Amino acid sequence: MLQRYLQPKNRCILCFIFITCIFLFGKVEAQNLDDHQWKHRLLVIKTNTEGQDLYTQQIEEFEGEENEFEERKIKVFYVVNSSYSLSADEKASIDWEHPLLFDKRMDFEVVLIGLDGGVKLRESTFLSKKDLYDKIDSMPMRRTELRDKNVH
Repeated sequence: MLQRYLQPKNRCILCFIFITCIFLFGKVEAQNLDDHQWKHRLLVIKTNTEGQDLYTQQIEEFEGEENEFEERKIKVFYVVNSSYSLSADEKASIDWEHPLLFDKRMDFEVVLIGLDGGVKLRESTFLSKKDLYDKIDSMPMRRTELRDKNVH
């Protein structure tokens, strides 16, 4: 019975099914930005070159800001080439499926995606935490969050 499945015609079909499964299930870990809509503001720090100076400086700027990020519902993605991690200490290893989010000509970018899923800020230079917080705190949804927090 196994001989019948291993005939040339059937081998092609089995190979096709195998390759299709790899494509369908091989990127299970890839991040779907829509999963974060209305839950998180996404801060994506991206470089094409591992160890790039601006990328390293940007990561250092946001070290120790966990409380401020949590307060503002910020989730950070560290993207190197076409892979990402959720921690600056981890090597980027999960496929990033959103290449259109970035300008491929830029070696470094910081992109802020709002709760609504829209791009709110795009920088190709260093972004200070003050500038980031000022930008977020000036957004209508954030002002509503702050007003509601002060009422309760």
